[in-house]
Amino acid sequence: MAACKSPEMNYTCEICGLEGFNDEEMRSHMVLYHLQGAASCPFCDLGEISPAEMLVHVNSAHLDYLTPR
Repeated sequence: MAACKSPEMNYTCEICGLEGFNDEEMRSHMVLYHLQGAASCPFCDLGEISPAEMLVHVNSAHLDYLTPR
């Protein structure tokens, strides 16, 4: 009996509108196109942290912006 796979979620970037990302692709997209080298969060006024810290911040504080359709 084959295991039932849950359907993969599709995400849309709320910043630029690109569509069709899975979870991992969405996180990578955010880092590469919206966070890398950024001094401030694109969703709030947080700034002056490293790109790695910004990724953790966005994934924990703003996951609601990255919701699937």
